[in-house]
Amino acid sequence: MRISYIELVGTKYPMCFSNSASDELADEFGSLDKMREAMSSSNPFKAINKMLKILIEHGIKYCELAKIDCPASLDFEPGEVLDMTDPESITAVFSAINSGTERTVEVVEKNATAKPE
Repeated sequence: MRISYIELVGTKYPMCFSNSASDELADEFGSLDKMREAMSSSNPFKAINKMLKILIEHGIKYCELAKIDCPASLDFEPGEVLDMTDPESITAVFSAINSGTERTVEVVEKNATAKPE
C-alpha cells in the first residue's frame, strides 16, 4: 500500500487510496465518475474537502494497522485550514489516488536459446 502525505497546520497527515477508501468515495459521490464531475464543477471545494477527509482517515487507519507513526484522527475539516483554491490541494487528492493505483511489474526474460520440445 502506498501512502502520500499532506501538511495541515504544520502536521503531516497520511493519505491512502485503499479499496475501502475507494468504496467510501463511491458511496459518498454515487460513483467515482461522479466524484470526478464534482471536482470539475464550478464549486469543487466541498468535494475536495470530503475526498481529503476520507483519504486521510484511511491513511491514518492504515498507519495504525501497519504500526507506522501518525497523527491522531482529524477533529476538523481539511477545508478549515487549507486554501482550497490552491492547486496543491487538488494535486494532493490525485497524488493519493494515483499512488494507490500504481503497480510495479517485474519482467523476467525467458531463455531465448532454449529449444522447443
